[in-house]
Amino acid sequence: MFVPGAQADGSRGFQNGGSSMGQSKPITVLIVDDEDRFRITTTASLKKRGFEVIAASSGDEAVEHVRQHRVDVVVIDIKMPGMDGHETLRRIKKLTPEVEAIILTGYGSLDSALEGWREGVFAFLTKPSSIDFLAQRIREAFDKKNGTSIRECRVKDFMEPLSAFIRTIHEDQSVAEAVEAMRRFFASTINATKRRETLLRSLLVTDRRNKIVGVIGLFDLLRGLQPPCLRLSDDRSSTADSIYLEPSVCLGSFVMMVREMASRKVRDLMPERTPTIAADADLIEAANRLLSLRVQSLLVMDKGEPVGVLRDSDLFFAMADTMRKRPADVMSH
Repeated sequence: MFVPGAQADGSRGFQNGGSSMGQSKPITVLIVDDEDRFRITTTASLKKRGFEVIAASSGDEAVEHVRQHRVDVVVIDIKMPGMDGHETLRRIKKLTPEVEAIILTGYGSLDSALEGWREGVFAFLTKPSSIDFLAQRIREAFDKKNGTSIRECRVKDFMEPLSAFIRTIHEDQSVAEAVEAMRRFFASTINATKRRETLLRSLLVTDRRNKIVGVIGLFDLLRGLQPPCLRLSDDRSSTADSIYLEPSVCLGSFVMMVREMASRKVRDLMPERTPTIAADADLIEAANRLLSLRVQSLLVMDKGEPVGVLRDSDLFFAMADTMRKRPADVMSH
């Protein structure tokens, strides 16, 4: 549910919010979602903001509507009974290739949503999300459709390619070996640029097949110093039955914790599932992913293969570059 208390009568009350780039005619949006409450509330909220909205409760209904009527932007939920969001979008694209699409996905289905990039998806949003953010993305999708969009920054434009990482470390090597590798590279950064120096704070991790499976950096080492009881208290908000212990109760000696961590394998400090992001994803999605997963780097994937790494420092440079540009410099024609 996006916004509590949204008008349920579907009254339009057209405002400037439903048009874009001086467009007086409201943007036509097709909402496709099998959840009645979500569909009705979202439809009413978007109409209140000036959009012309049509709702469909299934993929078949959505395809039939597109067959008979003009649509500017479709907003599709991935998980629906019968025809899912991906198949619905494929059929809609066959009928109207120019239509822009926004994918909605629930928590935990982010990887499935990334498949949408190959199907011409403009953007994906996780549910629940802000109705104002959805409205903004709809306007941006419409501007792209009309060729008046702001040129969006993509992950591939600011990631560091794998070739930029000087060396790798095997997941079965010890943490002590990883630390020593980082230390040697720190010692060699006297004449390096500041951006290059941030590169040397991370190592690519490979498996037995010499395939890149992730990245390990300073943040992972610091997290590895946490005693198990402190990690439990740190994650207490994620489970209702977690036992909270004050950090002062379980903190141990720094020297003792470092020595214990030194003998552990690199893979012990890696997350169970490597955080990834599509190379064509935009940077706001990358920022949301870094924040939601509480990580400092993402492995960038293109056609199922790793091609680079995006770190929080890369997003900083992207912000700095964007702020230095004039508005006219980021418009596409």
